[in-house]
Amino acid sequence: MLNSSPHITTIIPTYKRPEKLRKAIESVLYQTYPYFQVCIYDNASGDSTADVVTECINKDPRVFYRSHSQDIGAGENMQFALKQVTTPFFSFLADDDFLLPEFYETTLKGFEKYPDAGCSLGAVIEIEDHGEVIGVPLTRWQDREYFSPPNSLLEMIGKYSNWTGALFRTAAANQLGSLDTSISAIDVDFLFRFAARYPVAISKKPCAVFVHHTSSYSNTHVLELYWPTWLKLITKIHEEKEILPEIKIQLEHMLETDLQRGLFVAAVKCIEKKKFQEAAAAIELFCQQSSSKGKRNFLTTTLTICQRFPFMQRGFSALLGLRRFWKRHIKGFRLQRKYRKLIARARGAVL
Repeated sequence: MLNSSPHITTIIPTYKRPEKLRKAIESVLYQTYPYFQVCIYDNASGDSTADVVTECINKDPRVFYRSHSQDIGAGENMQFALKQVTTPFFSFLADDDFLLPEFYETTLKGFEKYPDAGCSLGAVIEIEDHGEVIGVPLTRWQDREYFSPPNSLLEMIGKYSNWTGALFRTAAANQLGSLDTSISAIDVDFLFRFAARYPVAISKKPCAVFVHHTSSYSNTHVLELYWPTWLKLITKIHEEKEILPEIKIQLEHMLETDLQRGLFVAAVKCIEKKKFQEAAAAIELFCQQSSSKGKRNFLTTTLTICQRFPFMQRGFSALLGLRRFWKRHIKGFRLQRKYRKLIARARGAVL
């Protein structure tokens, strides 16, 4: 049985989102497993963030705060935070996401059952900022509790895209090395590297909530971020010494397929929003990557027609709107019914 000293560090990097940060902190403090510390790293917000954290510190001594004197960048802030970890385990929590009460209890059981695991994953419910459930990627994994490399990485690609539901073993992270702050998807790269080198324990029990913000930089600059990020991930997989050549080929193909899918979606979204120049750039990149003549023709023809005939662009946008309506209200009904009450209870606990 573990003693009362902190066994887990919750890292919360933050920048100018004090009220969302408050909810994130409170979601950690509501954990059923009590032996943790919450470390907030403020990237020079210069607003009420310090006051919010001070309130939390006064209520619970497990909360700690460090504020940088100047903006060092989001990636460097995460890197700095990771270097301060001294507990056996740690997790990252974005200041606008939140944990469900049994996250640490659930993921620690994974380590207890599989002592050689480098990280333990719990299911993350992904929602829109207005609360609508998008999906739960971990439920698409094979029905097993343990994956060793390379199977852990094969499952990871395309099925698990953020670290909100991941508890990491600090010793494994120290061997893995620093975060790659040159890449926008720092969390994806970190998870991929972990899965390439260490076994992964998983539980499909919902443990955390990841919030997609439609107005966030990553959502409004999809092409600018997505293309170079995925190219670099493909390159890093190719350079990974721990992966066998035949597995590298399989992984690279999976990432290339995901890249093509992302470029296709980016092009469609740009046409819908009348961003024709960006759509043309996305289509050009898609055509370089994809051998699908049908999809290439669809995109180029749709762009040409929508540029020349505004009423066709409006019709195209309307069709996409109907598709989203069907996906949300018909196809997504099962997700809402299954997870909505769970999220509502968790949100109510931290409000």
